[in-house]
Amino acid sequence: MKGHMLFRDRAQKKEYLPMNSFLKTDAAETEVLTGLSGRNAAAKQLYDWDAKENMITHNTEALVSLKMETPIPSLSVRADVERYIAEFYR
Repeated sequence: MKGHMLFRDRAQKKEYLPMNSFLKTDAAETEVLTGLSGRNAAAKQLYDWDAKENMITHNTEALVSLKMETPIPSLSVRADVERYIAEFYR
């Protein structure tokens, strides 16, 4: 299937998600993983499955869920993200 992406759920996802420090998915990939079309609900589901830090991108926004900060996705401006990076990664 050259040139096509195959989207399918993975049975082991709950086992492997906690092993990732960062998870970046687009809205379509997130829907396949969680079965949820709403990005906020999907981000919450990934959090509940122990994915540590998640970013879900869409053509209108990027949702970021930070496990150590808050259990819900947060819409942050650049300055918020830069402060977070400075505090936890520098």
